[in-house]
Amino acid sequence: MSRPSEPSSPTPAGSGAGLTPLERDVLAFEADWARHAGAREEAIRERFGLGVADYHRLLNALLDRPEAEAQAPVLVRRLRRQRRRRQQNRQESRQESRQESRQEHRSTRRLSAPSPTL
Repeated sequence: MSRPSEPSSPTPAGSGAGLTPLERDVLAFEADWARHAGAREEAIRERFGLGVADYHRLLNALLDRPEAEAQAPVLVRRLRRQRRRRQQNRQESRQESRQESRQEHRSTRRLSAPSPTL
């Protein structure tokens, strides 16, 4: 006869409970990436079999999950800060670009306005 299964103990923090092996591997890759030289895009394709865009979609979704923060709190918080900074920079760049476009449009309108006849 087999023994009844023992109740499972709570999973310790940082064990990656709730994360797939791929997700845990992505976090490990991000943690170690700074220590390695080479082409990041190539390493992503070789290690994960994913295109760069798909990898970043996976990583961004992973950063929003509490399980990822429990697995690697310092890494996840750092990556979230970097993502937030990039988003802010893109937003600022768009605003500057819109302002420049408006200014160019105004100056073009002034130049193309018919001159008054005397």
